Amino acid sequence: MQPICKPGPQLTDKGFTEIELKLGITLPEEYRRVLIQRQIELAEAGCFDGQFSSIYLSLEDVIYVNFAAREHDSGIAAFFPSWWDQFFLIGTNGAGNFYCLRLNQKPGVWMIGSDCGNEPDQLFESLNELIDLRFGRHREQLENDRRHQELGRDAEAVELAAAESAEDSKAREWVIASSP
Repeated sequence: MQPICKPGPQLTDKGFTEIELKLGITLPEEYRRVLIQRQIELAEAGCFDGQFSSIYLSLEDVIYVNFAAREHDSGIAAFFPSWWDQFFLIGTNGAGNFYCLRLNQKPGVWMIGSDCGNEPDQLFESLNELIDLRFGRHREQLENDRRHQELGRDAEAVELAAAESAEDSKAREWVIASSP
């Protein structure tokens, strides 16, 4: 069950109504409010892209995943039969578990899936808390990537300097070659 993944500001009042009609539910108010406030920020951040996005940002993904997970052989139905009467899936951890909100408007982000047994786990007090955590991890990853690239450039500069001072003229050619 892989979502379509077309992030972008598609979740408008019209989109929310379409989700409700297709899924036969009333969306949690927290979901509407937070996505209206933060949808563009989420789409632009890039940390919610990909097939295992922690939060689904497209109308197509939301509807597809919520329908596909209802299938008897989806895995989630084995642990949480008729989960769709209580929960609305908003994302995944990529390991067969889903972040969800309660349809009874009870606050918090819950996890349902194979790692939870037969009881849902409340992971966050709010959807904003989950989003803020993901943003924090995304910023850390970007910083780690930047530092890694810097270290790679520094190491390459040291190698080039060593090659230039080497007596063997082939050493410099070997260091700057794109492949052996």
